[in-house]
Amino acid sequence: MKKGIVLAAVLVVLALAGSASAEKLLEFSGSVTGHTKGVTLFRHIVELLNPEAVEMIIDQEPDNSGKVRHIYLDVRGAVIDDVRIEQLRCEATFAELNPIRDWAKKGTRALEVRGAASAAFEGTVLEEDVNVLVKKYLDVHTNSKWRHITLDFRKDSIFVKGYYHQDSPWSDLAIQVASGLEVKGGKELWLKDYSLVINTAEKTDLIHEEIKKIQPIFSLRGFTFPVSIASFKISPDSITFSTLTGPKPFTGRTYRYTR
Repeated sequence: MKKGIVLAAVLVVLALAGSASAEKLLEFSGSVTGHTKGVTLFRHIVELLNPEAVEMIIDQEPDNSGKVRHIYLDVRGAVIDDVRIEQLRCEATFAELNPIRDWAKKGTRALEVRGAASAAFEGTVLEEDVNVLVKKYLDVHTNSKWRHITLDFRKDSIFVKGYYHQDSPWSDLAIQVASGLEVKGGKELWLKDYSLVINTAEKTDLIHEEIKKIQPIFSLRGFTFPVSIASFKISPDSITFSTLTGPKPFTGRTYRYTR
């Protein structure tokens, strides 16, 4: 009888110890160091997204083949396809990554997500960060012909104004565009049904062609996890986009990083 009580007590202690291990918290600042499979995965996520801060939760460490049973990410200030993301939350189950041995190989994309049984996503982009991206893109791809371009987020729409520079003096075109948005391919946000106001009607076709060059205004094609945008919401200072079902944190091994 006593042996039975002792055995039961040992099992309880082991169970509690296992639970404590599964809920372990690791925190990093500046860099991620360590050699466990969980830390290795976390380090590569930090290197891939270059975030200001990130939290990762996994229910167990990945195996050598790169399979992760359950993962949650809460990322702040990541940069994807040259645009800063204010907040990005993602949850995936039965994610299949490339094998751990390939994560450190040079000349290839270090970390690849090849599939997942399910993936939920929510991201928020600030108006000021979209303005920075648009200005940078226009400077590179239109030889700086666009001047003083600003995007103003309004309820359910975007308002754009600025000037288009022509070679002849005193002929800059004043442009105003009001537009809705649409999701294309589950990965991109495009201007939709926009109206154009310009100070000379004869140049309208030219401006339509130039607007095509900035499409899409936002893309998730560079994001690691296979998610598809289902909806978005525009507020006066941001756009939030998400899958049909939102991501949720869970209890597990937690890793936190700040730059």
